[in-house]
Amino acid sequence: MATIFGPELNLTASSTLTHWNGPITLQLNSPNIRASVKGAITNGLLYLNDPFHMQLTLTPDLSRVILNSVNPLSLTAITAQAPITLEIPAQGFTYPIFSSDNSQINIPAGRLELGKLYCHNEGNVNITLGLLKLSQFSQNQNIELWFAPLDFHIKNGVMECERTEILITSTYQVCIWGELDFVSKKVDMVLGLTASCLKTAFGIKNLPDDYVLQIPMKGPMDNVKINTSKATAKIAALLIWQQKAVSGALGKGPAGALLGEFMNKLGPLPDGNSKAPPAKRPFPWESTDQKPSSKKKKVSEAPPTKKKKLIVPDEEPLKQVLKMLR
Repeated sequence: MATIFGPELNLTASSTLTHWNGPITLQLNSPNIRASVKGAITNGLLYLNDPFHMQLTLTPDLSRVILNSVNPLSLTAITAQAPITLEIPAQGFTYPIFSSDNSQINIPAGRLELGKLYCHNEGNVNITLGLLKLSQFSQNQNIELWFAPLDFHIKNGVMECERTEILITSTYQVCIWGELDFVSKKVDMVLGLTASCLKTAFGIKNLPDDYVLQIPMKGPMDNVKINTSKATAKIAALLIWQQKAVSGALGKGPAGALLGEFMNKLGPLPDGNSKAPPAKRPFPWESTDQKPSSKKKKVSEAPPTKKKKLIVPDEEPLKQVLKMLR
């Protein structure tokens, strides 16, 4: 209880229940959680009369409790710069009070504002930075994740998360969307590498502004895995697509013709026909008073390891592909 609420808990409740049915009002105030509920219990289900609001101050200990149940990023602990807020409208809301039947959870609309979170460079965050060949971030170094507001809805225990953007270390913008099934305890989501992220990491140019390279994230809620083999293959194909005309650099001889024929068989832009959900602008970091500073803030007291980047933006695409396939 102390881990969840903190050292103090003030709880005010009023109800006139008959056989566990009737109206209920709840006001909760603690160092970690502040929430209010006004609704009614009918046949074991909680219904809302007024919108539900909650503020949560995320401590490392509290985050471990939450991450034991739902952990798409496979992290051990996280902290937040400011309180996390959750807003749920009253209409259509149902939640089982006395039953563990998650199929009875229904939330037609909700918004979760995570803001800036801080974690170690581990789990799927570490894998994502690895896919981007960002060796300057050492493992377990502190990393900042800046989340745009997450809109979602839950029907019969299945949560659909709309696309939300994440700015990693004030530089690399990725996005996620997909499904969390609280009944089967499984996650089926997509990690998207945006055009701006691919340009910053690999120097890939001429991508459509709304382009997203899509990478599957699937598995049990407490052990979600990024499909790294598919991600590596897609990034390699994208690097080759970037400059199919590279064969011209070899001249018009047999070698150039052979390479040109090979590259023409590689097909179109990866995920070029798989439209991602549209981004929801403006992002928090795009507002005039929230733009990241041109001088990057250190994310860890320890200096980053000075390793040569495996891929550099200005390097020849063919060399980059060969490095990807090592």
